[in-house]
Amino acid sequence: MTILARNWRSPKDRRDEIDIICRAREGALVFVEVKTYQTARLLNGYEAVNTRKKNVLKRAAGTYLRTLGPRWRDLSYRLDVVVVERTDDGRLIPHHFENVPLFSKGKHI
Repeated sequence: MTILARNWRSPKDRRDEIDIICRAREGALVFVEVKTYQTARLLNGYEAVNTRKKNVLKRAAGTYLRTLGPRWRDLSYRLDVVVVERTDDGRLIPHHFENVPLFSKGKHI
């Protein structure tokens, strides 16, 4: 993937943030939420992002898409979650969950 933006914030509401925005090899736009947990608290990708955070991500993604102008209507997009596991010995182990349900069917893949 190619990173397009990091810690992107909505100009409408600075609280609306997307950790990473990428372009996947197949052309899809990928909104990435990153969470870090101690090993004992490791959650799967679906549990790592609660309903409140999903609402913020959906709102922020919509704002980002609108900044692209009319061409965004031709894009496919998805939400990925990266859970970084911090082990007791200090290692960081990433777990990548692709296409976590967030958007209505149609444009997301």
